[in-house]
Amino acid sequence: MTVATADDLRANLIGAWTLQSYVSMSIDGSDMVYPLGVDARGIIMYTPDGYMSAQLMRRDKGEADGYFKYAGPFTVVGVDASGLRPRGLGP
Repeated sequence: MTVATADDLRANLIGAWTLQSYVSMSIDGSDMVYPLGVDARGIIMYTPDGYMSAQLMRRDKGEADGYFKYAGPFTVVGVDASGLRPRGLGP
């Protein structure tokens, strides 16, 4: 997806998306960690009225261990080489 502005990106996000990977890495990119395993599962949904919901989990565990969820408003605050910087969403 190529976007020119934050508004373009916001419009293109509306809908439901499945997780492709969940990776945490150092600023210089030298250290990569998979907090929920290399085969994590997840879905994220963005609504036209500015709300989102995300659920991520380890493939081999349930809610008691290795499950992350978030729901609430979202704002696109910038577009850069890596894409989106949502406000209020963290590990």
